[in-house]
Amino acid sequence: MRSMRQSRTLAFLALSMAMGLAAQEQDLTSLSLEDFLKVEVVSVRKSQQKLSRTPAAVYVITQADIRRSGAASLPEALRMAPGIHVARLNGSVWAVGMRGFNNFTSNQLLVMIDGRTIYNPIMSGVIWSHQMIMLEDVERIEVIRGPAGAVWGANAVSGVINVITRKASATQGALVAASGGSMDPARASVRYGAKRGERLAWRTWLHQERNGQATTAGAARLGAWNTGRAGARFDWFREESDEVTVQTEVAALQADVNVVRYPRPMSIEIAKARAGGWAGFLMAQWTHTNRRGDQSKLQVFEDLQNMDTGIIPLGVRTFDIDLQHSISLPRGHNLLVGGGFRASHVSTAGNRNLSFQPAERTYSISNIFVQDEWQISPDRLVLTLGGKVERYTLARPAFQPSARLMWTPTRRQAYWAAVSGAVRVPSHADYALRYPLGEAEGALLPVALLISGSEQAQPERLRAIEAGFRWQLWKRAALELSAFRNSFQGLHAYQTPFALTPQNFGAALRQGATSIPATQINGSDAVTGGGEISVHYDVTGSWRLLGSYSTALQTSRLRPSFNPETILPVTQYYPAHMAQFRSSWDLGRRWMVDAEVYRTGALKHNGEDSMPGRTRADIRLERKLGERSGIYVNGQNLLHRSQAEFVGNLFFPAGSVGRSISVGLRWEQ
Repeated sequence: MRSMRQSRTLAFLALSMAMGLAAQEQDLTSLSLEDFLKVEVVSVRKSQQKLSRTPAAVYVITQADIRRSGAASLPEALRMAPGIHVARLNGSVWAVGMRGFNNFTSNQLLVMIDGRTIYNPIMSGVIWSHQMIMLEDVERIEVIRGPAGAVWGANAVSGVINVITRKASATQGALVAASGGSMDPARASVRYGAKRGERLAWRTWLHQERNGQATTAGAARLGAWNTGRAGARFDWFREESDEVTVQTEVAALQADVNVVRYPRPMSIEIAKARAGGWAGFLMAQWTHTNRRGDQSKLQVFEDLQNMDTGIIPLGVRTFDIDLQHSISLPRGHNLLVGGGFRASHVSTAGNRNLSFQPAERTYSISNIFVQDEWQISPDRLVLTLGGKVERYTLARPAFQPSARLMWTPTRRQAYWAAVSGAVRVPSHADYALRYPLGEAEGALLPVALLISGSEQAQPERLRAIEAGFRWQLWKRAALELSAFRNSFQGLHAYQTPFALTPQNFGAALRQGATSIPATQINGSDAVTGGGEISVHYDVTGSWRLLGSYSTALQTSRLRPSFNPETILPVTQYYPAHMAQFRSSWDLGRRWMVDAEVYRTGALKHNGEDSMPGRTRADIRLERKLGERSGIYVNGQNLLHRSQAEFVGNLFFPAGSVGRSISVGLRWEQ
């Protein structure tokens, strides 16, 4: 108790100091507000556009934000974006979601790194522990809240996260970064970049992490893991004409995880397992601009994964090609057309706890899209209409439309509205999973439920209405607000052949049944609504405050033809309310102090509270050794010795994330 009081006092004093003391006028390490609003983003319409003139709920996390937050992983960096819910289940598993949907696979989000999707086609969503990228080379992270299926296609449902890494020309010379602490013991990065002539620049890197000491009931340590990766990037350009980028990376992962198993009826056990494997990719991008200013882009990548999750071994081989061309037309029209193809071959090796039937298969997605941006009144009123048609291996083709209107009556005001659609394509698990589940709604079952995929599964569909505005109140202050209403059709659930009552379980036992089938269906609809508000205030040239609040409320219902006593919904958790406050302050020319407070409301499932709300406070102090070098002390989750952030799932039990104190060094030539 005394330790907790001391931690609370330390957090309060540091935060008060960062908020309340005056500072000399000087440049922040990060961008000023006016420069931040001029940042160009590419994730909304696949071409560059100023953040302040983007007709979507977009937030940009810059390299300076990542550095000053003390984040040691990509999911931790995403905490800074308004309206995004990030929770750590254990040392190597995160849940990341937006606008009313979250689970450990993040299956309502499309996540990309430099435009390369990292969506996993076996379990659906993102396996975050496989994406422990070198954060020092991230230029920015573009976070879109809301659907973007008309631009990016399948699985861009609740939002899009696009990680943009720095050009090789911006990472010349050497970089060494290392940190270690109580929660995430060791992290080290080495990078070197150089040029050959005026047109070719390159860099290569090594990155190593040993992370994860979250705890859980019955286990002293959960989720300790070790990952290493090496990669290279080559950029070649011809001025005002062509630009070619080639990237490659290979990564290895080892992790100790706890998994849920049901060895016999009326029993459950938490078993320790070893996860690990390797992954790698090769990607090439070519951009050509002709004399008229029209631009063509070609992207090709191949991605390989050979992993054991601790539950089951799996392999994925993905080939993707995407081509687009933009054309400037008369009367203010800019036309963007393109298409693409992706093929993913998946393979698994089953066991008595989990298997897939069939064990391997190839899934493909082909698409064509068109988008027209019409400057009805140049720099004042812009209408963007677009749509994408996709064809899938087992599911019906889908059309994902979008209409976005942007009105900027003054230089400091912008209003936007959008109507759009998106789909989430079934994964291999939705089609082929076989998993005997011995527990439902917290109660052990005398006969296991055999969770089974179905080849009749169809995409989950979304129709969304959004609106928002951005006001630059004065030179140093900006306000942004967005609101949404999402209507989901055909959400996945599982259906049993009869009601799950004690009498029916008894009848199944008397007949000698060892399991009861629960088959994948598109069984429910849902509506989510809410919004986000964020404020950015540069108090002085060296002191910046940011605050945000978001809310998401959800109602769901079964489709009329289904009996509720035979339906098991796919579990999604979400906080109805979230808020954050961040303060960044430069103390003179050498010291930087950053403080963050995050408040997450109670996690809800089907309208009921499943986990109490929580508050987290982080503080970071850095002593600059140069423009891009420094040593720092970072404290995270200071208000609590440990606390749970998410609910366990069918495969992994949840742990409690502990208080963390770490020290680090960053030296860049």
